[in-house]
Amino acid sequence: MNVEIREGNLGDALSALKEAEVAGADVIVSRGGTAKLLKSQTSIPVIDIHISGYDVLRAVTVAEGYPGKKAIVGFSSITGGARIIVDLLGLDIEVHTLEHESEVAELISRLKEQGTRLVMGDVVTVNTSTTLGLESILIQSGAESIMDAYERAKNVHGLLSGMKRELAMLQSALADQADGVVLLDEKGKQIWSVGQVPDSAFGEGHPFGTWTSSKTVRMTETESGHMKVTSKPIQSQVGSGTLLLFERLNPNPTQADYRIVAHPPVIVAESIAMQQVMAEIDEQIGKGLWLLHGERGTGRSALAAHIHHLRQQGEGLLMTVPAGEAVIPHHLDRDIRTVYLTGLETLTAEEHALLAGRADEWLGSGLTVILAAGPGFRFRSVYGGAVCLNLPPLRERKEDIRALAAWHVSRIHQDEGSPVVRIGEDAAERLASYPWPGNGIELTDVIQKAVRQAEGAVLSSAGVESWISPQSESQNIPPANVMAGTLEEIERNIIEQVLREEEGNQTKAAKRLGINRTTLWRKLRL
Repeated sequence: MNVEIREGNLGDALSALKEAEVAGADVIVSRGGTAKLLKSQTSIPVIDIHISGYDVLRAVTVAEGYPGKKAIVGFSSITGGARIIVDLLGLDIEVHTLEHESEVAELISRLKEQGTRLVMGDVVTVNTSTTLGLESILIQSGAESIMDAYERAKNVHGLLSGMKRELAMLQSALADQADGVVLLDEKGKQIWSVGQVPDSAFGEGHPFGTWTSSKTVRMTETESGHMKVTSKPIQSQVGSGTLLLFERLNPNPTQADYRIVAHPPVIVAESIAMQQVMAEIDEQIGKGLWLLHGERGTGRSALAAHIHHLRQQGEGLLMTVPAGEAVIPHHLDRDIRTVYLTGLETLTAEEHALLAGRADEWLGSGLTVILAAGPGFRFRSVYGGAVCLNLPPLRERKEDIRALAAWHVSRIHQDEGSPVVRIGEDAAERLASYPWPGNGIELTDVIQKAVRQAEGAVLSSAGVESWISPQSESQNIPPANVMAGTLEEIERNIIEQVLREEEGNQTKAAKRLGINRTTLWRKLRL
């Protein structure tokens, strides 16, 4: 062993301990009150140098020739053996046990007043006695006690060295399984970690510590993107815990978005048209290939998440990727359960043939494949086995408009603390009379703007009218004054436009803007 020796009184112990911890000390050898203090302040093993009966006997023998009243003062490591020696030999020596260093001065002062002339004890006791004008004898540990302590330290060091080698091998093995690994105890407290673990993973209120019942896969957001987190409960002879594996998802496809759909998305189906769509989904849910055909903003992504949740019961990842990029062969993450392909109308006939082959491969691997196509899609026959769902535009499902608007109002109220809590009858009638060329995207945009500008608890028709204009009726294009106003207003206009283009998908919008979802949400609240 490499042994570093530090000398000092009890008051120097904690500063020496900090240095030892920084230096990576395996074992600490100390004595008496110092050893007791160190044990309470560190997880490093502390070996206490014992005071043997022979050590006390030596001090008592030296003190035998001193005249006057004598006492032994110290912590229990000294006084325990001293009391036995004194009783066995029938010596006229008082024995006083200390609990804390602060008791020393008061006790020795009292002994002095009572006529004590000689005090035996440890360094603190001897120094205090000398200061108060008493004779003193230091009870030292003999060579045999010191060597015994070093032998015990040597054994502990050997055991720890073997455990460190095993732990290093385990760390290396786990590092090959994931980018970052964390071990939690049964209370969710982090015990150990290695590799890339985002700081945000263990923020206040984070749910990772509750993942102890079964294997779970989730996503966590970091400054550099999303990571997949796999939770695995573990059992051992000494207790239970949870192993978390952090993995960065394959950067190819480059435009892929990954989601965990733990709960079914909110889908409003008051209208007969949407009720028919939902009934068709329930009837065909056993099928693996789906084609969602409809205008932009008709809720294709929400229905894809709904189908994924029904088929997978909240397990696994839903990957959303442009169909053009999916044509290129890529290795998919093992936890992907559903592949959602958007923009089929942009592909050529050759690309559709390639994509159909890829879809067959995914279906053969047990994946769910969902295709989304706009009005310009003309190759439906290529995907002959697909369940085809024609999604009605918002103008054909007016019965759903009020419920959709009310849901957006409640969501904004909860997320942003807006004063609006419901929609007035006049506002509901105005919303129902509008044709909504931008479908759900435009409705979301109008409600968000109207609610954020409103001051009362009820959203009125006047509150929504200013955001419904002939310009938005034509193409739902960005307003001409997108660059007008303050820097903060311009930034907000750009964010809202990107959100419209991404059909309200905040993850995709944040990726395009080069910020994370938390930052995006915060900027929308300003």
